Amino acid sequence: MRRTFALLVIGLIGPCFVSGPTTAMPATGKPDQIVLLDFSRESDMKAVEARNAKCSKSDSKALRVEIADLKPSAGVAIKAPQGKWDLSRYANIALELKNLGSRP
Repeated sequence: MRRTFALLVIGLIGPCFVSGPTTAMPATGKPDQIVLLDFSRESDMKAVEARNAKCSKSDSKALRVEIADLKPSAGVAIKAPQGKWDLSRYANIALELKNLGSRP
């Protein structure tokens, strides 16, 4: 069974879709935002590590992930620049997901 999805959450299995930049909201509640990943940038696409999956950029500049075998380890890992993000001053991380499949 082939499943198609895109995601930024490691270990999420099932069809979904991530579009637009991923941002973080500061704990202070101010409208300050930073972009963690923008898949229109080739450097951000290089941060994606496929695990038993095929990753590509969709026409809408979102990350698209296809998994042929539903193995527990299937999905993607996102490598942060310099090995980590310092999000300590942020309370939330936001991203958009879209289910491309017929099952939840």
